Amino acid sequence: MTSAHTMIGMKARTFSFHVLIRGMKIGGTSTMSTSRIGPLALEEPIGGPGSTLYRAIHVEQKRAVAVRLFPVPFGASDAAKRKFVAEADQLKSLLHPNIVRCYGGAVVEDQAYLAYEFIEGQTLADLLDARGHLSWEQVVDIAGQICGALEHAHGQQIFHLALALQKILLTESGQVKVADFRVERQGGFNPPVRLTTLRVSYLSPEQATSNGVTTERTDIYVFGCLMYRMLVGVPPFVADDVKELARMHREVAATRVSTQALDCPVWLDRLVQQMMEKDPNKRPYTAAAVQLAIEETRANIGKRRGVAEHAVGGVSALRMGQNKEEARNLLRGRRKKKKRRPRRESSTPFYEQVWFLAGAIVLLIAIVIFFMIPPSEDKMFRRAEEMLATGKRPDIRRAIDSQLRPMLRRFPEGKHAERARSYIDDYEMDALQRRLELNIRLQREPKSDAEKQVIEILRFKLFGDQQRTLRGCQLALTQIDDSKENRTVRLLAQRMENEIEKQGEPTSSIEFLATKLNEADQSMVAENRVAARRIWNTIVSLYPESEFAEPVAKARERLELPSEEDQ
Repeated sequence: MTSAHTMIGMKARTFSFHVLIRGMKIGGTSTMSTSRIGPLALEEPIGGPGSTLYRAIHVEQKRAVAVRLFPVPFGASDAAKRKFVAEADQLKSLLHPNIVRCYGGAVVEDQAYLAYEFIEGQTLADLLDARGHLSWEQVVDIAGQICGALEHAHGQQIFHLALALQKILLTESGQVKVADFRVERQGGFNPPVRLTTLRVSYLSPEQATSNGVTTERTDIYVFGCLMYRMLVGVPPFVADDVKELARMHREVAATRVSTQALDCPVWLDRLVQQMMEKDPNKRPYTAAAVQLAIEETRANIGKRRGVAEHAVGGVSALRMGQNKEEARNLLRGRRKKKKRRPRRESSTPFYEQVWFLAGAIVLLIAIVIFFMIPPSEDKMFRRAEEMLATGKRPDIRRAIDSQLRPMLRRFPEGKHAERARSYIDDYEMDALQRRLELNIRLQREPKSDAEKQVIEILRFKLFGDQQRTLRGCQLALTQIDDSKENRTVRLLAQRMENEIEKQGEPTSSIEFLATKLNEADQSMVAENRVAARRIWNTIVSLYPESEFAEPVAKARERLELPSEEDQ
């Protein structure tokens, strides 16, 4: 699972960005002597070594954010710094559910940065690496959300100009967010862009030209390339050389999607082709126009018209009326021939003869009927298990929403119903446990008394005290009602109880605490005060002194010892 730089539930509050950044080197061969940036505590880089994007925690709000760092050139003018801050302010105005929100930025000494929202999710690149390509229904869903983001940004005259699979983020709920909008891509504090084959695979013809003019239709071309990659499984152009790739974008027409994805609807195939026109004036003029075409595609999903229709007699959605009339005329003309005449070899091409046209119509009807028949319970369950087998949360969520839940609505007593409900319950329990553990880490308030009770159980579970965890689960199952709202909470408590009981009789809490106190003492011997104090603080905060007087007193006594800094 890749960390994507978005965050759900961030309060719309302006951070104070007049901060001090010390001991940090972009591209990082050196480590940070100070990981605190004003109200933000920097954590690990996002994207691997050398990344300029960091995960951070807002200390006061206890919320996660992402911080992108920019080196300020030596001798940069005050005007350039003011321009960067002005850009950050402009990016803050991009408020849209499908755009990664920018909270602002600042320039301090030799560093500049922007702060963004943050979530744990995956990128479109991650999804395609695992799946190869997507169904056209999935592409339509993702593309519709991307288009909404572009339409909003273009309305404010902000063009992305660097769309890429890595910058399309997917949340666990299926929401799409476009990351890394910039007001000005070139100049300023932006480091020089290194053109790689991956980067040039998604480049417009005008960007591949030295004097090309970039507009909102530049984004539309690259957006078309991304849709092509999602549908086909490979970029529209493939080459080992950057210059050759750029030339292909300028001069070579991409192979039609329909030649490689036979189930792709005609209108979607044509839309991608138009978006990838070399001449910007031949592309859809705005993202709104693309959005309209995508909405029309959504409306036609139920009709299931695919490229396979065109394999019979050249029949297309646009030419169906004309072909039918020609067929009628041909059949009508044949019926009028009643006089017997000497047989002679027909000069009419076979594809215009009655037998071929009749066969084509029958085949077309068969194709339409085939696609209109809803999938069986076995087929839906098989599709779901294929998605579940990846083990990735977005795939599991997609299996549940697109296959298992619809299957249960159609076959509530079917042979796979019990296993389907089990899969759904497991997913919902996992999601609840992750959310509650995150609430513990960020000290968020629980949503209900039932969640509060399970959070206390999870504190003991995370600390490792199985006896207290088991007792907490047993108590919760007697106190939490079995209402629909609390069903998943009860199931989670039951699952934790079963896991512990399978392991046999747990160690008593008194013995466990003695072990943990000894572990803390060993950490002190190894000069790891942080680990030791974490154990002592947990004991003091978790365990009631009335029941665990001796271990709590020992932990409190250790915490009161003077630190090295105080000596």
